[in-house]
Amino acid sequence: MLITNDDGIDCEGLVALAKALQALRSYEIFILAPDGNRSGVSNSISLYNPVRIVKHGKNSWSCSGTPADCAMIATLGALPFKPDIIVSGINAGPNIGTDLIYSGTAAAARQAALHGIPSIAFSLAAHTAPFYWEQTARFIAENLETFLDAWEPDIFINVNIPNREEGPLGI
Repeated sequence: MLITNDDGIDCEGLVALAKALQALRSYEIFILAPDGNRSGVSNSISLYNPVRIVKHGKNSWSCSGTPADCAMIATLGALPFKPDIIVSGINAGPNIGTDLIYSGTAAAARQAALHGIPSIAFSLAAHTAPFYWEQTARFIAENLETFLDAWEPDIFINVNIPNREEGPLGI
């Protein structure tokens, strides 16, 4: 499983999500995310500039490109794994309506779906702190199989999760 996002390799949402999914031990977790914030870059890809990849630790890399670049790099075999699932997020802020056109978080999942890989974009529906990353990540991990069961070829799933201290009430 690849985890990516548009908020960058060090963002709290990605870190919490990776920790929660690693606790499942059902999947080998890899991370490839932009080296900085790439919010709002949509499905842009790097055509004319080199994309640099930096290793951060076991199974973790950053990329100088976009979230869609991250999905493509992983699916086309540029790293020592090929993901069977791509999870994008946890995005800071909701991705609803026309946000899906611009969102890099959604774009990474969309790009994966174009390559036939089950993909889900997760966003935390909040614009200001406090952000309940751990509760949200735990909810995602506990319900990941349900979300994956809803996936169909050529689509990606976009999930917005309420920002609640006690976590979401359900799906």
